[in-house]
Amino acid sequence: MKMRVLVPLLFAGALAMLGAPPASAAFEEIDPGVYRIDSKTIDDLLDIRSHADVNVLILEDNATKDISDAHMKLLREWVDSGGVLWVAGDGLESSLAQTVAPFRFESFDFVRSSSGNRGGELIVKGLSPRMTIADHALTAGVSQLYLFAQSKFDGTERATPLVQMGDSAGNSGWVLAAIPVGRGFMILDGTARKGHWLFRRLKGFNEAHPNSLKQDSGWNSYDWEQLRSNVRGHARQALTGDDWSPPTGY
Repeated sequence: MKMRVLVPLLFAGALAMLGAPPASAAFEEIDPGVYRIDSKTIDDLLDIRSHADVNVLILEDNATKDISDAHMKLLREWVDSGGVLWVAGDGLESSLAQTVAPFRFESFDFVRSSSGNRGGELIVKGLSPRMTIADHALTAGVSQLYLFAQSKFDGTERATPLVQMGDSAGNSGWVLAAIPVGRGFMILDGTARKGHWLFRRLKGFNEAHPNSLKQDSGWNSYDWEQLRSNVRGHARQALTGDDWSPPTGY
């Protein structure tokens, strides 16, 4: 009789274990170690200390109705301990981002010299004093980036510009910047990418807003992959390394 009861219980327990979601299932995984957070997954912040697999959080949502002081405090502590919060798009208007580190941003009206219209531009390190990629731990090995800029962060306290753009009309600005927060960073992304392309491999090529260059039979996304690898690597070391020390360019 006892055996008849025990078997179903063991079977049910096994099913429960098989069906249990992984620790960070509620976050949308963009890449290994990289997750997207929005208003629907905001409560995952309450347990973020137990999510060792989370290195980088992407914030592109400005919804703040369900964000409490506890959410903000825990995110700030996570970044301070080594995590990276990557803020882009509508996330730049989120009070969640401003709580981690206050910053300034405004619209950036970059004009392409070749056409006189707004659009993306390829930046090659060392080629032009108006289009620069900074020497920084997060940009190590990054020499070419295609950016379609729509926001800039000039004047943000303690921010280090990673990429600056300027056009022939005199418009210039920091379009990619990093603010150190303890052992981690908050990255301000002023580009016009949609759908978190930075941390997702593109399957195709958008003629209207190109961010890749065709080479032979494949597409080359310039050095975005190196940049995201640097960011993820920094976060992993800072979050788990007891002997962590600020890297060169911090």
